[in-house]
Amino acid sequence: MTEAVLVNGKGYDHSGTRLDCFGMKVVAFTSIDYNDKIERGEIRGASQVALGVTKGKYTTDPCKLTVIKTTAEEIRTHIAGQSRTGNSTGSPKGTIVVQYIDDDLGVQTHELIDCRLNTGGSSSSKEGSDALTEDLEFYVRLIKRNGKTLFESDEEGV
Repeated sequence: MTEAVLVNGKGYDHSGTRLDCFGMKVVAFTSIDYNDKIERGEIRGASQVALGVTKGKYTTDPCKLTVIKTTAEEIRTHIAGQSRTGNSTGSPKGTIVVQYIDDDLGVQTHELIDCRLNTGGSSSSKEGSDALTEDLEFYVRLIKRNGKTLFESDEEGV
């Protein structure tokens, strides 16, 4: 398999990124960061070299979403509306869908599954002409990139 060649010199960019957070379309975001990995344990014996590795433990990093201040409040209100009491932002579980779209390159869809809001939003105010932003952090249980996972997706609990 070879690396894909750029189509007409184009690659995905932020303007083609679409975001759905717990069923709410979000446009006013400046960044989203997420990651997952397998933490493998080495199998060691009486040797300087590892004999092998374990299947490992799948983990995700928190998802950090930077949005303009008014959008942060809209997201909190939307998530709270999904809670039992209608006012908790930390209890509801939802999915964040990120799509990278380009007419020539197609669509890549990443699903961040079983997310929960970890922070109410970190914000600050500084002099300047840019809109004020807030960082929202979400717990993420698992990530699918175009339906693919780092782990065997037929395992129990997935």
